[in-house]
Amino acid sequence: MRFLTGRMILVVMLAFLLVGLPSPECKGEFSETGVGYKTLERTLIVNASGSGDYTHIQWAIDNASEGDTVYVEAGTYYEILNVNKSINLIGTGKDKVTIDGQDTRWGVVMYVTSDWVNVSGFKIINSHVQNRDGLGAERDSNIRLQNVRYCRIENNNCSDNEKGIYLRGSDHNYIANNTCTQNHKHGISLDYSYSNLIFNNTCTDGYDGLYFGYYSSDNLIESNTFSNSIHGIGLAPTEMDMDIYNMSSLDQNTRGFSASENIINNNTCSNCDIGIGLYYYSSTNRITNNTCISNRQGMVLDKTRKNNISKNIFRSNEKYGVQIAEESESNLVHNNDFIYNNGNGDQALDDGILTIWNDSSGKGNFWTDYKVRYPYSKRNGPIWKRAYKISGLANSNDDFPLARSHSIIEDTLPEQKKDNTPKNFFNGDKFTLEGIFQDNLWVNMVWVNCTYNDKQFYVEPLETRNSKLWNITIVMDSEARSFSYYFIIEDATHNIAFTKTKKIGSIDNIKPKLIDGGPLNQPTTGDNITFIANCTDNIRVKEVFLLYSFDDLIFYNESMKLFTNQLAKCIISIWPNALIIKYYFIMGDTSGNYNFSRIFQTPVYDNDEPMAFSIGDATINQHDIFHFEAGASDDNIGIMDYTWNFIYDQRKIRLSGESAPFRFDKVDVYEVTLNVTDTSLNWNENKFKITVLDITLPIANAGNNVTTYQGETVFFNGSGSTDNFTVLNYSWSFVYLEKNITLFGAKTRFRYRTPGNYTVILTVRKTIDLWDEDFIWVNVLDNENPHAEVGGNISIQSGCSVHFNGTGSWDNHCLENYTWSFRYKGAEVFLYGMDPIFQFMVPGNYTITLRVTDSGGNYDEELLYLTVQTGEVYEGGHVNETDDNLPDDDTTPKLNDDGFNVYFVAFVFISITVCVGAYIYFLKGQNKTSESTPSDDDLGRMQESDISDQEEEVLNE
Repeated sequence: MRFLTGRMILVVMLAFLLVGLPSPECKGEFSETGVGYKTLERTLIVNASGSGDYTHIQWAIDNASEGDTVYVEAGTYYEILNVNKSINLIGTGKDKVTIDGQDTRWGVVMYVTSDWVNVSGFKIINSHVQNRDGLGAERDSNIRLQNVRYCRIENNNCSDNEKGIYLRGSDHNYIANNTCTQNHKHGISLDYSYSNLIFNNTCTDGYDGLYFGYYSSDNLIESNTFSNSIHGIGLAPTEMDMDIYNMSSLDQNTRGFSASENIINNNTCSNCDIGIGLYYYSSTNRITNNTCISNRQGMVLDKTRKNNISKNIFRSNEKYGVQIAEESESNLVHNNDFIYNNGNGDQALDDGILTIWNDSSGKGNFWTDYKVRYPYSKRNGPIWKRAYKISGLANSNDDFPLARSHSIIEDTLPEQKKDNTPKNFFNGDKFTLEGIFQDNLWVNMVWVNCTYNDKQFYVEPLETRNSKLWNITIVMDSEARSFSYYFIIEDATHNIAFTKTKKIGSIDNIKPKLIDGGPLNQPTTGDNITFIANCTDNIRVKEVFLLYSFDDLIFYNESMKLFTNQLAKCIISIWPNALIIKYYFIMGDTSGNYNFSRIFQTPVYDNDEPMAFSIGDATINQHDIFHFEAGASDDNIGIMDYTWNFIYDQRKIRLSGESAPFRFDKVDVYEVTLNVTDTSLNWNENKFKITVLDITLPIANAGNNVTTYQGETVFFNGSGSTDNFTVLNYSWSFVYLEKNITLFGAKTRFRYRTPGNYTVILTVRKTIDLWDEDFIWVNVLDNENPHAEVGGNISIQSGCSVHFNGTGSWDNHCLENYTWSFRYKGAEVFLYGMDPIFQFMVPGNYTITLRVTDSGGNYDEELLYLTVQTGEVYEGGHVNETDDNLPDDDTTPKLNDDGFNVYFVAFVFISITVCVGAYIYFLKGQNKTSESTPSDDDLGRMQESDISDQEEEVLNE
C-alpha cells in the first residue's frame, strides 16, 4: 500500500508541473493609504546621500509619531521645516548639519508649532526676507516657536539672518548654548512670551543680541554673551519700533508693550552701542551681576519704572555706565561698579524722576573717579563720607558711595616705592614723570595730577609694562614758570592712594621759530626786493638776520629791522643775470637761544615757454586704464603744472599731474590736449589721439524653451540678443539623429520628425574673440500611436495556464506599458508586462484586451479570444464530465484502501495528453502571430527610411 501511495504522489506532482506553476514574477504590491500606526520612541535616520530612512528632514517629521526622534546625519539640507508634533529633532552637530532655507519667501526656516519639541545640533541659514508679506521682520527667523510650551532649543548655530531664534506667544521654553551671529536684527527675540529660560547663548555682530518685544515678562536671562551689536539686551520696543507701528504716543500707564518682571543675571555685553537697554515702561525687572564693558553706553533706561539694577559691572564704556532718560521713574541702582567709563569722567547720567542710588541698608555704588573728584573725603567703614554727585537734570546723589568693589574686599592701599621724575624741566620740551609703585596684590592704574603756574590743572594716566614701573612723557608748556604734580595710585580692588605734591623749576631752552618769511613780490633781474620775516618765541625775539645767495654763489648777511616783537624786514638788490635766489633766516631771543630756518629759494622771473611732450597717439582696448605720461616735457626753470583735457561721454574731463591714469569704458576716438605750465606761469600745449577698441561681449538670448509634437516646425528667435553696437553673426547648433546641425540667422526654423529632448545652443558673435552663448531645450513629443499585437486566438482545457505574448507589439519610439484585461469569476483582472501568465480554472469564452502605451501617452488595443474547454480538475489534470464515478467539482478524488485505482491512472494519462496537445496548439498560434509582426529587419528598414527623410529635410533647410 505504501508503494501504491508513493507512485500516486509522483504522478500527481508530475501533472501539477505540466499544468503550470504560478509565475515567480507575480508579486503583490503594498500601497500606503495614509493610515499609520504608532510605535513608542522610534529613531528615524535622515541622510542626504540616501543611506538612512529618509533623504529629507521634513519627510521624516511627517512620518514620525509623538515622542519619536528624528536624527539628521551630516550634510546640507535645502528645506523649510514645519515641526508640528512633539518629537526630538537632533543633528549630528551644528558644524556638520546645515539647513539652508534658500531665502524662503515665508522668512522662517524651522517653524515649531507643537509643545515638547527638542531641537539641537544644527546650523540654520538663509531665512532673511524683508517685508515680503507686509509684516516686516517678524517672520524672518531661523527658528520660530509659535504658541508652544516646554520646548528645548540647544546647541544650534542660527546666523546671518534677520532673527536667529524667535519666540512668539511661547512660554516655559529652554533656549540654551546656541550661537546667533551676524543677524540683521535680533539674535534671540521674544514677543508675547513668558517664563522662558535663555541660558548660556552667544549673540554677536547683529542689531540686537537679545530683544524683548511686546508682553514678554517673567523670563530668566542667565549667563549669556552679547557683543558687537546696537543693543546687547533690549527690553520693550525702541522709539523707532514704536514709530513703525504708529504707537509712538503712549500714556504713562500703558503696559501693553512693556517687558516686565524679567530676571537678567550674569550676562556679558561688550562692544555694543548700548549694552542693556530698557524702553517704554519696561518695569520691575531685576538686572543683576551683569558685565557691560567697552560699549558706547553701558545701560540706558528710557520711560521705565521700578527696575532693580544691582551688583553689575559697568567698565570702560565710551560714554556713561548708566544713563537714565527723562520719564524714567523710581528705578533702584545700587551695589554696582562704575569703572573708567566716559574717560573716567562722569560715570552716570540721571535725567529721570526719583531714582534711588543706594539700597535700604545704606550701600550705594563703587565709582573709580570718586577720589579724583573728592581727594580729601574720608571713609566711614566701607562707605565714603561724602556723597557722589550724579550728573543730569535729576540733580541726584549717591549718598553712600562704596569705597571698594562689591565683588572683592581688600583694604591695603597701594604706595609709591620710588620717584624717578627729574628735578627741572625745559620749556616746550618733552618731560617724563616716572615712578615705581607697589601693592600687596598689584597696581591697577596710576594717574598724575599736573599744575602749571599754580592754575592749570589736568590728570593723565601713566603707562606700564610690568605693573611696577609707571611713566608718562608730556610736552611741557612753553610759558610755564613753575610745575607741580602728585600721583594717584589704584590697586586691583580699586583702593586709591595719593602721593605728596612736588614742585620743580623751569629752564628756557626754547629757540625762536620762523613762522613765515621771504620776498614780498616776484623777484625780477636788476630790481630791488623787500624781504620780511615773521618770527615767534616763548619770551621775546631779540634780532633777525637774512642770509642770501644768487645762483649758489657767496652768501651775504643782511641785518633785518624789527618793527614789532615778531615782524622784521630788509631790502636787497637782485643781480642783473640772476636765475635763482637762495636765502635763510637766523633768529635770536633774549635768553640767548638762536635758531636757523631752512634754506629757501625763489626763481628770478623769466618768460620762456615750457616744452610740452606726450607719448603721442595710442590705441587701447575698451575698459583699459591709460596712463598719461608727460615726463618728456621740459622747462628752463621748472614745470609747475600738467593738465590733460578731453571730452568723454559728453563730459569735459580734466586730469592733473605729470602721470595721470584714466579708465576708458566707452568706445571712441578721443583728442587729448596736454597743457604744461612752468613756475613763471608760461605755458604750452600738445595734442594727440587715443583710439579705444570695442571688447564688450554681446549677450545671447535664445528665447524660451519649446514643447512641440513630432513633425511640427520649431521657430528659433534670437532677436532678443543684445550688444553695445551690433551682433554680426547668429548660429544655432544641436545634435539631431547623431548628426551635428548648424543653422544661421537671428530667426530660423527646423522640423523635428523624431521625438526627444534637444539642447539648442545659440552663439552670437561680432568678432572671433567676442561672442556669447545661450541655450534652450526643445521637447518633441511623440503623437504616433503604437501597434498592439496579441498573436492568434487560444483554446485550452480548464486548469491550464496561458502564457500571453505581446512581444509582437511595436512603436516608433518606445513602449512603456503592457496591460491585459478581462473578466474572470465576475471581477476585472488586470495583468501587466509583455508576457504574463494566468491559470484559467473556470471554462468559458474570454475576451482579453491588450493595451500598449508608449512614452508619449499614445496607445493601441487588440483583442484576444480565449476558449477554456469544459473539464474537471483532478489533482491538476482533467476528466470527462460524463463519468459518473468521479467526485463532485469541489471534492478531491481519493484512492480506495484496497489498492491502486487503474481508472484514475488512465484519467491522468489522458489529461496529460490533452494538455500537451493544447500547448502544441498554443505554440503554433505563437508562430502564426510572429508571422504577422514586423521583423527586426523590417523595423530597421523603417527607422533607416525615417532617418533618411529627416537628413534630407535638414539639408534642405
